[in-house]
Amino acid sequence: MLDGKNEVRKRSVEEISRRAVACLIAILAALEQNNGNYENEREFLLGKLEAFGVTNDLTPKEKSVIDAQANEQEIINMVWKYESYWALVWALGFVDELNFPDTIVDGPTAIGIVAKFSNLDEFIAAAKLRDIDEILDEADLIYRYHWACVNARINNLPMPKKLDEGVVMERRAGLWWIVDMDKENDWDNVAMDT
Repeated sequence: MLDGKNEVRKRSVEEISRRAVACLIAILAALEQNNGNYENEREFLLGKLEAFGVTNDLTPKEKSVIDAQANEQEIINMVWKYESYWALVWALGFVDELNFPDTIVDGPTAIGIVAKFSNLDEFIAAAKLRDIDEILDEADLIYRYHWACVNARINNLPMPKKLDEGVVMERRAGLWWIVDMDKENDWDNVAMDT
């Protein structure tokens, strides 16, 4: 299913950290827009982008959300990125284990991981990047979960073990990006073939 550790490119602690922080700030912007409170929080979030030095790390979709140019579906899609972000912070060692993907991540817990740091250097210093074998094992497992979800959906069967396909897909996207599985380096469009 997955390439071996010699055929993938594991991203660096800095790459994953930049991606995690930029992603989280875009998620928070999407949440505030969804709640109708973005104008009150916009300057705070822009300040966080600046403090962490990740403004230039925003993807086009994240920038669209930050700039309040995203439509309703794009905002919803960005909020789902919590699950991809969760895979990143797991790989960085901030989360002990990825729980079974049947429920969404707890927002305050996810936010708290970055909130306790004032800049990217502190965040990177606290990170403990997992071994490539452990990341590939988790990527293989989530691929299998995704295949089970797709199989259930196309065959009109109940979701196995109450998997949440949205959680599975976003976690897979995060893990796939970490090991550059599709060789495209495009966070906004990670290949999700099953």
